[in-house]
Formats: sequence, structure tokens, C-alpha cells
Amino acid sequence: MSWYQDKVKENKTLKNNNYYNASKKQQEDLYILRKRNIPIMITITDMNSDEDVETITSSLLSLEGITQVKPFLNRKKLKVYIDTSKTSLQMVAYTISKLGYNYIKRG
Repeated sequence: MSWYQDKVKENKTLKNNNYYNASKKQQEDLYILRKRNIPIMITITDMNSDEDVETITSSLLSLEGITQVKPFLNRKKLKVYIDTSKTSLQMVAYTISKLGYNYIKRG
């Protein structure tokens, strides 16, 4: 088991309890765990309908390390929360392009 998995089990109760009642070491560990889940804003130029949003969202959520996807259809953007210990932005971009959509930048 990795250090990350050990800390997730150890600090699981901190997510439900008061963060400030935890020890300094537990607070630092929990901060590290939260820091790995990074939000990235991605622009997709040809995301025009709810069907496009559903296709892209379901494909991204099937990747290990993608914890949440928030679509903004009117702005043609997705906010993707990536666990950097499990996947990368390059894998997200590859998945989007493999579906036939144009990923142009992150903001």
C-alpha cells in the first residue's frame, strides 16, 4: 500500500470531523491529500450541446484520478478536478481528443 493510501485511511475521519481539532501532523497530512486534487479549467471549442457535455463528462469520470467534472456549456468550458497522483492533464487532453473534440487550452 502506498503512503497516499495509508494517509487516506488514517485521515478518513478528519473529513467528517473538525479539521482544527486534529493534531498538527494530521492537519499537514490532510493538506497534502487535498492538494493533490487540483481543479483545471479546460476550453473545448466544439462542445455545443448537452449530449456533448454528457459524452465528455462520462468519459472523463471513467478515468482513474478524475474526481469531479463541472461543465459550463455556455462558455464551452469544463472544470476538471484531477488527482495528480493517479492521472495527468495530458491523459485528460488525450481522452477529449480521442472522443473527437478540440481541446485548445487550459485556463
